[in-house]
This record gives sequence, structure tokens and C-alpha cells, in this order.
Amino acid sequence: MATTLKRATVSETSATVVRLARACCLSLAVLTTAAAIVAAADGWDGGVGGRVGSVVVTLVWAGAGAVLLLRREEERLGLLALRFALLAGATELAAATVQDGAGNASALTQALAVALLPAVALHILLALPSGALGTRGSVLLVGSGYLVAAATGLVLWTERPSAPTWPVLIEALLAAALGVDGATSRYRAARPAERRRMHWVALAIAAATEVVLVGFTLHVLVGWPPRLLQIAAVATIPIPLALLLRPPSRRRVADRLLGRAISLVGLTALVAAVYLVVVVGLGRAPTHAERTLLVLSSVAAAISALLFVPTRRRLADFSNRLVHGVRQAPDELVRTFGARLSRAVPLEELLLQLVESLRGALSLEAAEVWTGSGGVLERVVSEPDRGPAALQLSGSEESVLARAGVSGPARIAVWLPQLLADRGEALVRVAPIAHSGELFGLIVVERPDEGDPFDEEAEKVLTELARQVGLALRNVRLDSDLQASLVELRRQAEELRASRARVVAAADAERRRIERDLHDGAQQYLVGLEVNLGVVCGLLDSDAEKAPAAAPGSRALGGARQRRPAGADRDAR
Repeated sequence: MATTLKRATVSETSATVVRLARACCLSLAVLTTAAAIVAAADGWDGGVGGRVGSVVVTLVWAGAGAVLLLRREEERLGLLALRFALLAGATELAAATVQDGAGNASALTQALAVALLPAVALHILLALPSGALGTRGSVLLVGSGYLVAAATGLVLWTERPSAPTWPVLIEALLAAALGVDGATSRYRAARPAERRRMHWVALAIAAATEVVLVGFTLHVLVGWPPRLLQIAAVATIPIPLALLLRPPSRRRVADRLLGRAISLVGLTALVAAVYLVVVVGLGRAPTHAERTLLVLSSVAAAISALLFVPTRRRLADFSNRLVHGVRQAPDELVRTFGARLSRAVPLEELLLQLVESLRGALSLEAAEVWTGSGGVLERVVSEPDRGPAALQLSGSEESVLARAGVSGPARIAVWLPQLLADRGEALVRVAPIAHSGELFGLIVVERPDEGDPFDEEAEKVLTELARQVGLALRNVRLDSDLQASLVELRRQAEELRASRARVVAAADAERRRIERDLHDGAQQYLVGLEVNLGVVCGLLDSDAEKAPAAAPGSRALGGARQRRPAGADRDAR
């Protein structure tokens, strides 16, 4: 009883502590937002846009943290979001007080808060998606990040009033690299619902990275925007909003946008790096008169980068149509056919699409696919349509063709002379469709005699296509064998049930026959025997000498009478 009361007291105390902690965190969120508003109203040197942006950043992070804190299963993420909001509000308030001529405490607070923001970002990335650090290594890495951030803040404080920003930038880059690597590891082990949530967070991080890259490049090249850290802070607004989302399982918008966003960020980073290396690293910083031209050239480079992918696709289609007569190159045909095999498309439809695409990609006069087994190959599809046909192969011919590669007219004339009939002087190539040494069919292609000879690339395409078709036909063969085995098992089961029914019916018939024989034969015989026995017994009582003559075997009958139980005669009568 005492133990139960003690447990209840401990549980109630823990719940009270949790409620107090939540209340304190919510109070900190309110105070942080108020501090940001006070700092903006105080008129610190950040401009109107900087003041509004700082307030919005703090308000969004604090609000997201408060909402996450109210969700019991996500309260750890809420605490991290509130920690970020607290540091952002402290940075703004300290900046306002430092501008008003406050002492070293405000400057130290500002330096530490600015330096600790990347460490909190690292903590959030490593804690996704639940807010808890999964491994001991993550805990040590986050702790080291906070220590390095505190040391960086102290260095910035000692360099006041003109503290450099490059230590914070280096710290942010290291935190981003380590955080993305750790978040990727957590993503692989996450459940599907957690992965969908991490997709939105990754999309928000990609958007923030894009803004920071563009802002940093413009800041270095043209000196605008003047306050890069404020731009970086405003760019983080989508991240807390993504933490709040609970995406449904059916709608996967982030999955489709994430790949494009990552490609855009990588392309922007490449263009920015080239501009910074060429313009600043190898040349000189642009003057004020040259900055407009530089901005216009950057815009032209960005537009060119965005138009590169669709333009490249259209040019590739045009070149393929010009060279091969179709939009698809021969190597692309191999990749697309492999993708079609993974879909639920009937094999006959796949083979028809194959010969049509093969004829256009390799500039063929005709393309055929032969399939079969047991020494008989049949032409199943052809382009143009040439109707059905059959080939008879011996065992040695099958084994040779299964091991052969793409063959020309010389080898075909030796092993398959009937295949060259009615083809004239056409350039013919035969690719055996084989798998594991078993021949499943042939791919036969031909060009007119005045056409271009088959080159190495065409033979590689035929070899790869034959390999893929062989694998598909092997799977079809296995499937048909499995279906035949199932049919045979069903037939045997039906026969077993029928045999069992016949055995049961025979047993019932035999039982009824025995019952009938007992009723019709043995019962009448026993009744007659009993009557005769009664007669003999009467003679024995009246005239014992005549009894043996009337019933031979009277001794046995007399013995039977002696053995009869008492009252048997009365019952017989």
C-alpha cells in the first residue's frame, strides 16, 4: 500500500514538473517575442526591413515551438524551436542595447547568441524527426557543437566593436555539413510517416540554403544586402513551419519538389562558386559602376541555368531524330525497355513495342522476335508484319546458338540457313535470346544491302536487349511451369477426393450387402434350424430311439440342447 502511494506521489510530482517546464518554456517564448518587438521598436540599426524580419523570425520560431510543445509526442522539438527563438530574441535585444551604449554584458550576450544559433541548428538536424538524439555519438557531437559555439562567441566578443562575421559563417557551414549527414542517417532508419515529415523539412532547408547562397554571392560581388546574417535568419522561416506539418500519406508533394529543389541549390552553388573564383579570386572586386553589369550578368547566368535542362532535352530529341530518325537514341532504348519490364505489361505487347522501337532506333528495314522451346522456334512479332513462321532446330544447333553472340550472315548460313531464305542480300544480324545456357528465342534484324553496316554500338544494343528479353522469357517460362504444377496438383487433389469418395461408397455398399445377407439368408436359416431343433427335442422326449433316424447328428443336437439356457424352449415357442 505504501509503495503504491509512493509511486502515485512520484508520478504526480513528475507531471507537475512537466507542466511547470512547459509553462516556463511558453513564458520564454512570450518573453522572446516581446524582446524582439521591443528591440525593433527601440530602433536598433537594422533598417525597417531588418526590424520587421527579425520580429517575424522570432515570432515564427516561438509560435512553432509553443505549438510543438503542446503536442506531447513532439515536445522535444518544441523545446529546440523555443531555444532557437530565445537566441534570436536575445540577439535582437542585445543589438538594441549595444547600440544604446550598454556595457560589456550586452555585447557578450549578442556574441554568444549569434554564435550559438548554428549549434542549435545542428542540434535540430541531428534530432529529427522526433527531437531526441538517437546515439551517443550524436550527443557528443551536439555537446561539442555547443562548446565550439561558446568559444566562437567569446572570440567575437574580444574582437568588438568590429567583430568579423567569417567565424560564424564557417561555424554555420560545419554545422550544416554535419547536420545534413546525421539527418541522412536518421532518415534511412525512419518510418514512412517520419520520412514524409523529413521531406518537408529538407525542402524548407533547401529553400533557406538557396536564399543564403544568392544573398552571400550578391553581398560579396556588389555589397548588397549589407547585413548577411539578417538575411540568413529570415531564410530560416520555412523550417519551423515545416516542423509543424503532419503530411498525409497519400499526398506526396514534397517528394516531387525535393529533387528539383536540391538540383536548383546545387546549380546555384556551382554558378556562385564560378563567379566568386573568376571575378573575385582571379580578378578584382567590381567597382560601383560595374556592379549593375555584374548583377545583370548574374541574372543572365541564372536564367541560362534554368533553361539548360529543357533546352538540352529538346536538342537531344532533335539530334536523335536527325541521326537515328527517332527521338530515342539506341542506348536510351535499352534503358526504357528495362523500365517497361518492371511494369505490368503483357509480354506480347512488350515484344511488339521492342521491334517497333528497334526498327526506328537502329534504322532497320525489318525487326523480328522468334520464341519457342523443344527445338521449335516461331516468329511471334515482326515489323513490318511478315506473318507466322517456324524453324526446326536440333539439339546441337540449340546449344551452339545459346552460347553464341550476335551473329552475321556467315555464321547464320552454317547454323540457320533456313533463316536466310527470302532475305536476298540484306544485311542480317541475329542475337540469341538465352539465359543460363538455355535458348528461348532469337532477335533478327536486317538492313538493306545498300544501307550502313552494323557497327559495334548496334551489336551492343542487340546483346543487351537479348539479355533482358531472355530474362523476361525465363520468368514467363517459370511462371507457366508453376501454373502447370498448380493445375497438376489440383487434378491430383480432385482424383484423391474422388478415390476417397469411391472407397467410402464401396464400404457403405459392402456393409449394406452384409446386412442384407444376414437378414435374408442367415436369419431364415437360424429360424429353420431352431424349428428342427424343437422337433428333435420333442422326439427325444417321446421316443429317443427314433430321434437319431429323424435327425442325424442328434448327439450334437442333444449337446446343444443341454447347452441351451433355461427357458430357451419357452422363448422359441
